Amino acid sequence: MKRILLTASLFLGFTAFSQTVYMPTLPSTNITYPISILSDTITQSAQGPWDFSGVTTTGMGSITYQPIANSAFASSYPNATHVKIEGGEQFFLGFETDKFTFHGERSVITTSFPTPLIVMPYPFTVGAVHAHSKPNIPFTCNGCPPSMFRSDLVNAQALASGTIIMPDNTVHNNAVLVFNTRTFNDGQTGSAKCTQILKQYQWWVSGYPFPVIQSIEYTANQNCPPNIDFRQSKFLIGNPSVGLDENNSDQISIYPNPANDILYLNIASEDFNANYIIMDATGRIVSNGIISSDTKTLNVANLAKGMYTISLFDDIKTDLKFIKQ
Repeated sequence: MKRILLTASLFLGFTAFSQTVYMPTLPSTNITYPISILSDTITQSAQGPWDFSGVTTTGMGSITYQPIANSAFASSYPNATHVKIEGGEQFFLGFETDKFTFHGERSVITTSFPTPLIVMPYPFTVGAVHAHSKPNIPFTCNGCPPSMFRSDLVNAQALASGTIIMPDNTVHNNAVLVFNTRTFNDGQTGSAKCTQILKQYQWWVSGYPFPVIQSIEYTANQNCPPNIDFRQSKFLIGNPSVGLDENNSDQISIYPNPANDILYLNIASEDFNANYIIMDATGRIVSNGIISSDTKTLNVANLAKGMYTISLFDDIKTDLKFIKQ
């Protein structure tokens, strides 16, 4: 069956409204969003509306946005405004009223752009196109020879807008679909280039600093290291508000703390329904699901001893810490 690859950026973060993408307003503290993951791309039309309710995800993760002032590497990225943290990798981003920029990363490679790559102008309306490049950016990596350089080219086009139904049946209106391709040419001066292509379709929804759907196809040519091609799709879980630095702990509490096998939740609201994740002290998601005013217990018997954070995503985000003994 012919597959239409609809993919989304690992790097971007901005807000969409109606048929236009605008600069987001981000909280002044760290924000973390739960995501579900599929180890493949997704098949869907390039025109809305889009129905992903039949997609079955197989994993969990999270995406954190951190103000650059909170980063240990802030001095290396003086013009960035935020850091996107996912799976231990960090991408340094800039949000300005007229553009979204990429300043470098600390992932499998380490880069710091002297002047940033313009990934997307603001506003970015359906039908608009954009291209920008940065040649010969020095980078380092484990096992790489010295004097390595990367050329980074971005091409973007806003394709369509419409409604999305997510795998967990959450509905988002007025999503903007943006096709974005990043082409990386890596190598030493005078050597054969390793060319890598990151194809991306991105669904952006008002109120979120990253695409609510990301589905990625990453390919490389014969001059690159083996087995680095991959496909992956990611979906925001639930409909948490953009102000995730808010807390609702006066309305929700947990006991006993420390806990052994069962964790009980006191929920003041009679009409409460939220997605939850439990993260260990390293930020790894160890459990997830849905909690409501009718379901007030969580089985934590299989968790190892230690400190955990349970995050509930309703109208606002609630973080509660507990100890498993």
